[in-house]
Amino acid sequence: MITKDDIIEVGYVSKTHGLSGNLEVVITVDWLDELGVDFIFIDIDGCYIPFRIAEERTKNSGRLLKLDNIDTKEEAEHLIGATVYLSAEDVDEDTLAEAEGVDYEGYTICDASGEKIGVIDYVDYDTENVLFCLDTTDSAGFQIMIPAVDDFIVEIDDDKQTIVMDIPDGLLELNTGGSCVEDEDD
Repeated sequence: MITKDDIIEVGYVSKTHGLSGNLEVVITVDWLDELGVDFIFIDIDGCYIPFRIAEERTKNSGRLLKLDNIDTKEEAEHLIGATVYLSAEDVDEDTLAEAEGVDYEGYTICDASGEKIGVIDYVDYDTENVLFCLDTTDSAGFQIMIPAVDDFIVEIDDDKQTIVMDIPDGLLELNTGGSCVEDEDD
């Protein structure tokens, strides 16, 4: 059985579209442009019911969905106003951390041998790849930035606020031309 811990709220069904059961879903989270998954979950009377997406496309401020087994406007009308969820498994770890408001600021980054690299000063979610921006500078005086990718992360210990990473040789030496700057709006 799907529980609230297994899913992430991403929007709601705003209206039907056409006569063949299409639904317009308004996305209410800023970290998601398109659903891009095979299934969504819709809250129906407190139960999270999975629906297979047959087709998805852009429509106004949201997504136009054709769901399997919803074939008429009347069937679709029953879903208007329902909350739409994605499975937490369908959201990558970095996006999920941002969506859940996980803040790694203050966590200590260590390499695989246990040597301290630095403390996370800021997590930059605004770049193509999420970056851990450390309070440590490299030999040129620039702030060290490490991509926060699953392949590099060995272990996260929330109790000790440490992240052990297996950082590829030479990656730390690439930090010679920029710095992370936290948005003034944050």
